[in-house]
Amino acid sequence: MKSRLIIIGSAPCMQEDLSFFDRMAVPVCHGIDPFDYMAVGLSSLDVVDRNFKYIANNHPENIPKIRALMQQRHEAAGGNWQYQIIGPAPDPGVDIVEPYRPPTGSSAITGALAAIRMGYEKIILIGCPLTGKSPTGGNHYEEFRAGWEAKKDELAGKVKSMSGFTRELLGPPTGEWLTEAEPITVVTSWDGRPLYPQEYINTLYRMVQRHTTIPHEFVLYIGGEATRPGACDGIDPAIRIVEIDAIAWWIMTRLWQDHPKGINTKSILCLDLDIVILGSLDAIMRFPSNHACSREYPVSHVPVGAEIRAMRSGNANIGVSLIRNGGGARVWEEYLRAGAPNWDPLTTRNRGALPLAGQTIINDPNYGIEKDLFPSDWVCSYKYQVLKHGIPNDCRIVHFHGQPKQAACMHESFVKENWR
Repeated sequence: MKSRLIIIGSAPCMQEDLSFFDRMAVPVCHGIDPFDYMAVGLSSLDVVDRNFKYIANNHPENIPKIRALMQQRHEAAGGNWQYQIIGPAPDPGVDIVEPYRPPTGSSAITGALAAIRMGYEKIILIGCPLTGKSPTGGNHYEEFRAGWEAKKDELAGKVKSMSGFTRELLGPPTGEWLTEAEPITVVTSWDGRPLYPQEYINTLYRMVQRHTTIPHEFVLYIGGEATRPGACDGIDPAIRIVEIDAIAWWIMTRLWQDHPKGINTKSILCLDLDIVILGSLDAIMRFPSNHACSREYPVSHVPVGAEIRAMRSGNANIGVSLIRNGGGARVWEEYLRAGAPNWDPLTTRNRGALPLAGQTIINDPNYGIEKDLFPSDWVCSYKYQVLKHGIPNDCRIVHFHGQPKQAACMHESFVKENWR
């Protein structure tokens, strides 16, 4: 689920609204549409061809027709078959119930309220002006205005409209509103052992401060030896420290919970200590996904062999991960289901359950974890890309996964200039 949603109604102004909005809205970023889509009832499905994730429908008698139409689309063009129907009561065929609270505001308000409850932050109404009469010969839309007026406080700030009464009530979507940056928490982790001296923590903090304009807090998750008295005395006082009952890479796994300890924002950027930041992090922080990671292998360097390439080309490296609105919660659920392992990767000769911690869960197709991948050039591998091909033009982060680490590469001018 993304943080932005477009709700499309069937009023005569719908096509004009949609065309105008498509020109002003946030563009598709590296093949990822920043919006999810919801149709309002059967009449919208009849006239709009979008990849609808939801259909808001207050009329249970229309559910069989909706299912049949979506089936036809799926068979004709491979359209979305993982959609959900939202309704005001638990009828057969309703996937998400948004309980009816009088006065009514039509199917559109059922969908808008459900979207807010699901965690959408920016919801745009298109073709929902609440003027005129239903094209199917139903009620005059003015009869539904009381429901919107009664729930204005719930909708304000999160729902905007392109036209009509709802635009006057809630305001139009503006470019500033669509792109304004919500605060984010940047998190790294440390277990106090000498693999990463304290200079890695403080240096990462300073690099983040230089390379983002987005409001943020920097948090350090600590566990193991880092929790001993005095272990954190040299850490920059601007870094907020949160103690976690885990060791090594299992500390960071806690960030995939629905409500991670000590995190006060809906968005989290997880950064390993073994990175050098070269450019702006803003695009990474604003990436239109609720769960995105860097790539395990750059596109040009996936291991050879058709079967291996197919298996690993979509693999993630969680050294740079974005988690928004609890988008990684299923990773945590599977971690608990595996027994919440907490073994030490530095001393365990035969690796135990989940040999690469959360990364194992994310990349194993048996778990079915949804994720997006950042563009390959944004986060590049020192040993796979930089050493062999140089630094890509659009690189923002160089990842020193494995060996060597940054301190051993001060002969590289980009490390000397940026890792400080």
